Amino acid sequence: MTKHVQITIIDYPNALQSAVQGFKELFFLANRIVIESQLEVQFSVKVIQPGIDLDGMSQNDIIILPPNLDGDYYYTPQPKLLQYLNEAHQKGTILCSACAGAFILAKTGLLNNRVATTHWQLADVMD
Repeated sequence: MTKHVQITIIDYPNALQSAVQGFKELFFLANRIVIESQLEVQFSVKVIQPGIDLDGMSQNDIIILPPNLDGDYYYTPQPKLLQYLNEAHQKGTILCSACAGAFILAKTGLLNNRVATTHWQLADVMD
C-alpha cells in the first residue's frame, strides 16, 4: 500500500516565489525517483495562502514556511495563520521553515526555549 505524504507550502505575503516553486518542484522530482525506485510513497504538494485557503484545510503531514523576499509579514503574521500552525502541530504535523519563515514559527510559541536557525542577516533580530 502506498503511503501518501501531504505537504503544504505556505505562500505568505512576499514569500520568495523561487523557494515556493522550488520546494514544489523538489517533491515533484522526488515522486519521479520514488516511481523509478518502485517505493511505496507519494508526495502530494499544495501551495496555500494564509487568510484565503486556511478554512477547511485537511490534515497535513508537513507544512513548510519558505523564505521572505521583501516586506515584514514574517514579523507580524496573521493570528489565523499562527492558530492554524499550532493546531496542525497538535495534530502531529511537522512544521519547518527556511530563513525568515522561522520568524513565523517563533510567533507560534513552538520555538520557545529551543534552538532555531534563520538567515544570517536576520539572526541578530531573532528573539
